[in-house]
Amino acid sequence: MNDSEALLSQLRDIQAPPVSLIPAPGWWILLAVLALLLVLVYQFYKRYQKRGWQREARATLSRLRTEADEKPVAKSLSALSRLVRRVVLAARPREEVASLSGKAWLDELDDICGKPLFKNDFGKLLEQGPYQASPQLSSDDLQALMDVVAELIEAAGRSSVRKPSL
Repeated sequence: MNDSEALLSQLRDIQAPPVSLIPAPGWWILLAVLALLLVLVYQFYKRYQKRGWQREARATLSRLRTEADEKPVAKSLSALSRLVRRVVLAARPREEVASLSGKAWLDELDDICGKPLFKNDFGKLLEQGPYQASPQLSSDDLQALMDVVAELIEAAGRSSVRKPSL
């Protein structure tokens, strides 16, 4: 035998190393990151859906702002009053707030806002304005009332105690 045949005779078949059924640690880390990402996306989606009433209320308020110059003041006040009622019903349990009126209603609005915004003239405007034939209200006062309602919408979103449905 020459040298090359001797070397060839020393060669053996390739043997694959034993394969473990347990994935490598990197795959476990990737799986954990994906699971965490999935949980975060799910939480974000649920929060987004839960706040749908708030987005709808903001859009309605924005529409009312743009239509305020074209509509009579009484109609604008009536629409604002309905919007406020819907916002509160979305943020708080119906059994607690649906029957409120007068001072108790204004107290509930102030409780949601966390400050006395409705006990003053704004609350009286919402309460009595829609029922007056031609309420005496300037455009600036109406816009200020809409600003207060926007603040109520934001505060109601923060203090929501149940799953809302507007």
